[in-house]
Amino acid sequence: MSQPNFESDSPGGVLVPKPKSSIYTVLLILSVIALVIACVFLYLEISEYGGLGATKGMSSSADEWIAARCLDVFRV
Repeated sequence: MSQPNFESDSPGGVLVPKPKSSIYTVLLILSVIALVIACVFLYLEISEYGGLGATKGMSSSADEWIAARCLDVFRV
């Protein structure tokens, strides 16, 4: 039995062409694009309300009123 020649320039085995992009690759790219667009719209929506951490809407007195009503309801 002869030993293989490891010094040859030609690759051994079967040459297989590189697979083209499948439908799953296209779907993955589309989903990443959709997530980026959703993040941009979320940022724009949050910036309309003063940005992250800003409070526009219910005041603290309304929060206290809701908390008091919840305590009354769940009191046993």
